[in-house]
Amino acid sequence: MNHSEPILSVIIPLFNTDQFIEECILSIVRNDVDPGLFEVIVVDDGSTDSSAKIVKELTEEYHNIRLIQQENQGVSVARMNGVAKAKGEYIWFIDSDDYISADAVSELLSDINHHPDIDVFVPPMFLFYEDSRPGFATHTLKERYVTSGKDLFQRKDFFLVGPPQFITRRSLFANDWLCFPRGIRYEDEYFSRVLKYLANRFMILERPLYFYRQWNGSHMNSVRMEGANDVIAVYKHLDLFMNQSVLPEDESWFRYNIVSFLLESYTRNLSFVNTVEFKSFRKEKGLFISREFVRYRKCFPLKDRVLAFILLHSPHIYLRVILLARRIKRIVAFRDGYSVA
Repeated sequence: MNHSEPILSVIIPLFNTDQFIEECILSIVRNDVDPGLFEVIVVDDGSTDSSAKIVKELTEEYHNIRLIQQENQGVSVARMNGVAKAKGEYIWFIDSDDYISADAVSELLSDINHHPDIDVFVPPMFLFYEDSRPGFATHTLKERYVTSGKDLFQRKDFFLVGPPQFITRRSLFANDWLCFPRGIRYEDEYFSRVLKYLANRFMILERPLYFYRQWNGSHMNSVRMEGANDVIAVYKHLDLFMNQSVLPEDESWFRYNIVSFLLESYTRNLSFVNTVEFKSFRKEKGLFISREFVRYRKCFPLKDRVLAFILLHSPHIYLRVILLARRIKRIVAFRDGYSVA
């Protein structure tokens, strides 16, 4: 590994988060590490507040920070422009309203140094709220372990979607499929699936290094019914990737995964089931979604096939079934929790 260049490139897409960006950057550069071993690339996506000014002031004090400014083109373009400028062996995307632990950079550099065969490091995220609600980690482990990307892809006990959850070997981005589709929501759903398919060795870390802020203005909390069309757009991108890059022996489970994601254009929006917007979306896009499911239904286990059929033909009944199943699950959990051996 050539240490004349940084080992780690932290890329921060920035848009109008002047209330958080300084905290974010300082949490990175104040790690007790030689600044020559890592760089911070902030890509300002046409901010109209004082975000860029704050970053410029920080670049005068910390010389491993670089600011790139572009016209507003969206987070996907900002991230990929950051990748194009990065020099590190590994890439870590960090959102401008979040921050990392005081020893995150040093711990990652140590892991990279001791495990040069790992393609992607995966630390837990700790999600925290601006109000009094308790936070939680995306996963907890007693000890770290190594697994393949394909094995991780098919597991259901880890929720691995957000780009900040992956510290990725930069050479993987030489594959043009590994990118963020432009101009649509849920671009991370595409990126995470392609990354898990293309990368061979993942190390799942045991301790949270990343703190993911939940607030009313964040992108995660601003998506509404209109995002359903973007689910379909992401599915079409994944369909292209599958048809050109997925091996025949992987087609069944990969197709099951992406058609299940397509069905989320309904399941993510069941709270809107009685609205004009949901009914209009179902009228316009329902035939396409149903055709894709029918075409690939054999990839689904029987239980999932039945549930998908109910969802597509009667979302109201599906919602009742799911609510009933949750109620039964709570009753069983209560019973088991208080049973006497």
